[in-house]
Amino acid sequence: TSRLSAAGARAPAGSRLVTRPAVAERVGVAMGNILSGTCPEIRAGGKESIAATRIQASFRGMRERRQRKREESAALKIQAVHRGRKVRRDLDFRSVAQKKKAGMEVGNELVEMKNRMIEMRAKMKERERKVDALKLKKITRYASGKEASQGNYFGEERKRLERKETSRARRAARR
Repeated sequence: TSRLSAAGARAPAGSRLVTRPAVAERVGVAMGNILSGTCPEIRAGGKESIAATRIQASFRGMRERRQRKREESAALKIQAVHRGRKVRRDLDFRSVAQKKKAGMEVGNELVEMKNRMIEMRAKMKERERKVDALKLKKITRYASGKEASQGNYFGEERKRLERKETSRARRAARR
């Protein structure tokens, strides 16, 4: 027969795998024996401390094994990362000068890209300013040609555009 491990995988029939239910059962039996007074160590020596020491020792051993397993898996991961990095480094056949040149080219491209983005931003702001000025001009022309009651149709938009234009002018004056 085969037993299930803690993760649910099947273990071979002759393995010494201890499952969580088996450990829990052992601890439960030992605690039951201690509480009922039928533990062989208690009857023989009359000391409950021996049984308690055994339970504590088995728990400490289990905890220590878990900790060791965690440490081993962390060490394996560190080793795997190091080995992968070393292989990638060894497979890169470029010389140091070629690598530096490639790095400089990438850096230059990034600087050029940043400069283009700054130019585009300035052009977009200029375009937005022109569009707003045209809108304001059309609203003013429309409002002057209509009656007073109809001229207020674009009032809020006109106020917003005028505020925007004055804040632009203030920012330009600060520079």
